[in-house]
Amino acid sequence: MSIDRLAIVTEVHDNIERSVKRGVRLLDRKVPDWREEIVTGELDMASGQACILGQVFMDKINGFRTGYEAGVDVLGLEGEDSQYGFNYPINMPQNYQHFVDAEAVWSALAEEWVRQINKKRSWLRRLFRR
Repeated sequence: MSIDRLAIVTEVHDNIERSVKRGVRLLDRKVPDWREEIVTGELDMASGQACILGQVFMDKINGFRTGYEAGVDVLGLEGEDSQYGFNYPINMPQNYQHFVDAEAVWSALAEEWVRQINKKRSWLRRLFRR
């Protein structure tokens, strides 16, 4: 049985893209100005303080160790955070984890968040230039 590594990487990438878009829509509904809180140059999806939720919810820690934990609680995402691109994609098929580097997945997750944020910021800049 041959393993198509390109198909695996493509599927993981597509999964990340879908989940991040879902997370963007959720934050747009619940925290409309969330993009203003994000410093993309400091984004680290493996960090509870520097990830998307960590940066957005850092001022709401109250009893939580990290902004990430506060965000999961405020948004009601317990156990569903990866479906919204806020955590490592746990729904990745188990056999794929042997072929995909975890650090590369964290980086791809961060890159997709930055891409989505920049896409909206670019659209807003064009909109207000006219």
